[in-house]
Amino acid sequence: MDLEAPADAWYVWVGVALVSVAAMGIALGFPSGPPPDANAAANAIDRAAGSAHEGSATYDHDARFYWIDGERIAMQNEHGVTKATLAYGPVVPIGDDLELERVLHGERLTDVYPSNATRSPQRQFDEDVAAALASVDSVDPEWRAAGETLSVRVVDYEVGGGERRAVLLTM
Repeated sequence: MDLEAPADAWYVWVGVALVSVAAMGIALGFPSGPPPDANAAANAIDRAAGSAHEGSATYDHDARFYWIDGERIAMQNEHGVTKATLAYGPVVPIGDDLELERVLHGERLTDVYPSNATRSPQRQFDEDVAAALASVDSVDPEWRAAGETLSVRVVDYEVGGGERRAVLLTM
């Protein structure tokens, strides 16, 4: 008695075809590239924020979207999502605040915030930083469109006799 299935049986060919399609689906499901490197972005932020002096840093990346909640950063592209924790924080994502963006790109506080009788430039800057931090939702952070370069700047300033530090960030 012969127990082997003949190679010309239709069910053998159907089985081989199904296995081939499944194997191809698995192979095509693998990402064709790496996800963005959130650890490298966090390291760029931490290098600037951890300095004893004011400074800035940039990092070129391939993320399409990002979120930051002050102490963590996540980056996403078509190949996946990566997250990293920041050693120095909180980090202030500037969003659409034009004054904070001007400070981030190197302008002095006194050039961006005109002095007036009620508030100093440092006080106005401090209020904008507090508002930007208050808009960050650490429970459900908002994904934002990312450019090609992460920019971070550390600004030291005095308010009410005390020294403060702001770490501004945009992507």
